[in-house]
Amino acid sequence: MPKKEVTNADLLSRFDSMDARFESMEKRFDSVDQRFDGMDQRFDLMESRFDGVDKRFELVDQRFDSVDQRFESVDQRFESVDQRHVELMEFLYENMATKEDIRHVQEDIGRVKSDLINHIDHYMHQQNTVETELTAQRSRGDRLESRIERVEKEIGITS
Repeated sequence: MPKKEVTNADLLSRFDSMDARFESMEKRFDSVDQRFDGMDQRFDLMESRFDGVDKRFELVDQRFDSVDQRFESVDQRFESVDQRHVELMEFLYENMATKEDIRHVQEDIGRVKSDLINHIDHYMHQQNTVETELTAQRSRGDRLESRIERVEKEIGITS
């Protein structure tokens, strides 16, 4: 095959054709660049939205920290109440009377009451005896005085 000679016109034509292709490709690249710019804007918007979400998560974390502190405070209160409950139960166990203890006390009170009633009855009986003897002594004294007065009258003694 013989070699064909390439002329300036052929080269210029090819260069023009290549220039047209390059311009076409450049337009396509510009279009792709515009698309990438649009995507960059979208990514920037998404990034700002994610920043907003991050801020919200930080606020939620702060709220959870606050709730955790409240729970710790409640836990401390429960521990304090539990300790006081244990102390109260120990105190009651050491100082509280059982039904059997109360039954013994009731029996002791019943015996003391019975003994007291017996002593009061004995005292009242003695009091009655003393009153009876006192009445008898007064009566005797009155009789003696009356005799003495009669004797004085008969003897003539005046008092």
